[in-house]
Amino acid sequence: MNQDNRYRLAAAAVTLVLAIGLVDAAIGTDWDLFAVMAIALGLQAVVLSGTRPDRPAVPIRGDLVAWARERAQRGGRGSVRRAGRGGSRSARRPGGRGRWP
Repeated sequence: MNQDNRYRLAAAAVTLVLAIGLVDAAIGTDWDLFAVMAIALGLQAVVLSGTRPDRPAVPIRGDLVAWARERAQRGGRGSVRRAGRGGSRSARRPGGRGRWP
């Protein structure tokens, strides 16, 4: 299960729990709980309308993605591993002596 599906599953579960709580509060005439559930359900709708799980949280330049894929194909490694190695290189100290503390 990839990250997008986990996000959608978690959002659906939270929405379902809130909807069930809202109905239960309405049936039990517990109006304080009904108000809290209605507000939470409204906030959940706002969060879901403002997020796009199909886009990465941090935008990556297209030319860097193409470069990583091309280098990975030439080197026989996956692009994720290639990008991970590049990130570890940038974490080293200037001058190539060890890592940052």
